[in-house]
Amino acid sequence: MSCRFAKFDCEEGRYYCSMTDDQCMFYVADEKLCYEKYQEGPLALDLYGDD
Repeated sequence: MSCRFAKFDCEEGRYYCSMTDDQCMFYVADEKLCYEKYQEGPLALDLYGDD
């Protein structure tokens, strides 16, 4: 349960997504759940490339 695109911001106490340049939608970054709900994240790139 983690995400290759998520970086933790210690000052804000949140994860930020390098794909969307926004806050992660989940309190604990989870790339599988992100793909299942939003079709985004590292798994989307693994499956479909940059398209």
